[in-house]
Amino acid sequence: MRPRLAVLPLLLLALCLALPARADDRTGFADKPAPADFRGLAFGAEIAALPGLTPVPGQKDTYYRKDEEPTYGKAKIVSVAYYARQGKLFSVGMAVEGEANIFLVQDKLIQQFGPGSQRGDQYGWVWPAFSVVLKRMHKDKAAVYFTQERTGR
Repeated sequence: MRPRLAVLPLLLLALCLALPARADDRTGFADKPAPADFRGLAFGAEIAALPGLTPVPGQKDTYYRKDEEPTYGKAKIVSVAYYARQGKLFSVGMAVEGEANIFLVQDKLIQQFGPGSQRGDQYGWVWPAFSVVLKRMHKDKAAVYFTQERTGR
């Protein structure tokens, strides 16, 4: 009977090691709720009703704010663009430069939404009708896109 008892701890160890892997097997969706707005501008709101947006010359359905805060958390950012679809705010793009700033942006996003998923040069979060993606364009350049996905396709 002793040899059988010696196997029992090994089986229990194997079971314990398998449980955390199973518990972390997420469905692909973010742990925390999707953002409802970006800096107070609600996704899905009529662009005409949102204060402070100025059309970008020569860019249809693209806007910016003249008084845009040049930071995101502790990171310095280059610019923010607001995008409309059918007259409503559906996406925000944020340009980031510098390794340190990219790291700080990613850290803030993880604090906001929990751990994301890495896919090639993109790190992101997905909800049924929303996504946030940090995409590296170059070693020291990245963009973050907050996007309300189409519904009723």
